[in-house]
Amino acid sequence: MNLYRVLIVFGLVLSLAASGHGEEKQPVPSKSDQEVARGRIRSQLKADYAKTTPAAFLGLADKLIGMAVEEKDNSPTRFVLLTEAMQFSTRGGDVERAAWVSREIDRKYDTAEVKERLANALAENIGGRDRLADYRALAEKELAKPAAASDRLALARHWGDVAQEVRTDARLAAVRRARYWLCEVLSSEDITEATRAEARTRSTDVNAEIDKADARLGRFSLYDGRWVVKYADNSMREYVIGAEGSLEFDRGVSADGVTFVKKDEQHAKLARRGGAVLATFASGKVVERLAMEGEKLLVERFDPSSLYPKQPGNKGEAARDPKPASAWAKLRMGRTALLAGNLTEAGKALETAARLSPDDAEVKQARAELDKAGEEAAAKSEYLKKAAKAPELNRRVLIFALSNKGKQVGNGECWTLADEALKQAGARHPAVYVFGRELGPKDTLFPGDILQVENAKFVGPRGSTAMPHHTAVVCEVHGGDDVTLIHQNFGATGKTISLYRLALNERKEGTVKIYRPQARDR
Repeated sequence: MNLYRVLIVFGLVLSLAASGHGEEKQPVPSKSDQEVARGRIRSQLKADYAKTTPAAFLGLADKLIGMAVEEKDNSPTRFVLLTEAMQFSTRGGDVERAAWVSREIDRKYDTAEVKERLANALAENIGGRDRLADYRALAEKELAKPAAASDRLALARHWGDVAQEVRTDARLAAVRRARYWLCEVLSSEDITEATRAEARTRSTDVNAEIDKADARLGRFSLYDGRWVVKYADNSMREYVIGAEGSLEFDRGVSADGVTFVKKDEQHAKLARRGGAVLATFASGKVVERLAMEGEKLLVERFDPSSLYPKQPGNKGEAARDPKPASAWAKLRMGRTALLAGNLTEAGKALETAARLSPDDAEVKQARAELDKAGEEAAAKSEYLKKAAKAPELNRRVLIFALSNKGKQVGNGECWTLADEALKQAGARHPAVYVFGRELGPKDTLFPGDILQVENAKFVGPRGSTAMPHHTAVVCEVHGGDDVTLIHQNFGATGKTISLYRLALNERKEGTVKIYRPQARDR
């Protein structure tokens, strides 16, 4: 997996998880709090910390980042997760990941130590503590993330200079970083012809060095990622290539727009032959020759393979999909579950994909398809049939809640489900925890009514339930005060929407207020 792209979306992920933008920086947790958090993290991930390969370091960094996304902003644990992720990203040779984590620390916390932390991590893991001044300058530029083509080229040159001074395999981290900035130069809007020419020349040299190192290690890191290959005959294929050389053909679209999947071309293994990188399909009957040109993948297809190497039947080129591999995997899982009709599993997978890649068009489309499937399933639901006598606004609220069952709505807070359900139903917006007309003891309870529970405890034959502060939608009324609720941010299911049966007359403490959705003011 081309791991630096994980952090390209990481800033978006953390921003999505944050309460808002432009908030004041938080103070750095005390050293004692950091040590407690670090001890807890290392104990929890003891097996991961024991591994000492570059791949294991990057795997641990991935895990630490994922945990940081879920952690509260003001938690000492979150700060430690980020600093540890920065350290292990650098140890694994992924400077981009380390730089993105460093920027996130700098964005969220009031600390002047970030540059020094990053510089020291680079010096320790790439080599050359005698060049610490260089690493400090590089860390400062990485934190600033230059946008101008000339500044990006200067940074690429600087990384190249550092790489020339390091004589161990660790220098490849600096070479790869130089390549990253050269690709950024070539994508800059303000690039001049002179800058373009220099960047292309340097890219050719850098790619050759990386590919030479990969050939020695039996790897294909330049090709790592998900690619959408568009061929000259207007057909299209989606490939997922791993740095170790695995290739998966996900799906294709023929020249006349028909989606297809070829079972005998589902999997391939990249190999080097005579200086070329080849993918062989269908038990050797089909061959594709791959080559990198900057960040563009060039493909020549020989079908049948007897035409190789001089007569390709089709040529194509591809751009790398910016989604991180983890988001792509969740998208595939979500699509598969959706096709199987398992909306709960589809919802969980696509929710994770959206957190990892919030602006991706494919993820948005899949979630729209899931919403449509959910609405159709909700319309056929037995719960909705039993709500036939409920007011129309109540039914709309219930349809929204049921169509999202198994998913997380908004930030996952219980209040958010009720708020979004009212909004989608066209009902009046709640005033804090007032969701419509408050019902009295003589009012009939209907599905779609909304409960606001405070400091309550329910005790009965089914056990004891505590609800200190909770909002829920009534899904079914079984008779009297016995109801099934549909809600989120409760119990073992966490922030995903689930059902829970509760007898309101078993309340021993606290208060329960019930609200009837009201039409929006015109």
